[in-house]
Amino acid sequence: MSEVYGTELSTKALERAQTTSTAQLCVALGERLPFCDRHFDLVASVGVMEHFVDDRAASGEICR
Repeated sequence: MSEVYGTELSTKALERAQTTSTAQLCVALGERLPFCDRHFDLVASVGVMEHFVDDRAASGEICR
């Protein structure tokens, strides 16, 4: 069984997403994700890298 998670800074965007998504959603910065190391088998980040304040920190979070 797979688990799907999503993060977003906007609570309004999360509220909207919750109406159509079965993912577990939370407010979080991409530079400081609230998940333990090696929690995920796959991370998809589509069209968001240019929006991070610190893209190197976000990339580090994705890799950990």
